[in-house]
Amino acid sequence: MLDAALKDLGFTHCISDYSLYHKETGDTLTMIAIHVDDMLITCNSTSGMATIKKELCEKFEMQDEGEAKWMLGIEIIRDRKNLSLSITQRKYINDMLERFEMEECISVSSPMAKDTTLGKDQRPKTIQERENMQSIPY
Repeated sequence: MLDAALKDLGFTHCISDYSLYHKETGDTLTMIAIHVDDMLITCNSTSGMATIKKELCEKFEMQDEGEAKWMLGIEIIRDRKNLSLSITQRKYINDMLERFEMEECISVSSPMAKDTTLGKDQRPKTIQERENMQSIPY
């Protein structure tokens, strides 16, 4: 139903990711990312954004949540003044540190000595060793 509606509005799904749709109209590029019942719309035109939102609201019962701050656990940070857009998984990282009681750890650029060599003989060999490894965060 959504796929057909987006295609009716002139959108094409991305060949490598069927949850991503795009539409070019003149100088306006609109992209829509779909995940379950969430939709992230990006457009390089304010009027283009308003148009697509209006068209989608005519076809579906929708709620505009405003400017995106989070999507799939990824924080979206937009600085209009400096014309920058960045994404981070800081919350996920902090949650993992808390889960493994490592909140006070000292960060390094690489968590392993650069001369370390790993081999097959170091992997878990028994079911019990594999189960024990599930509590280790790497």
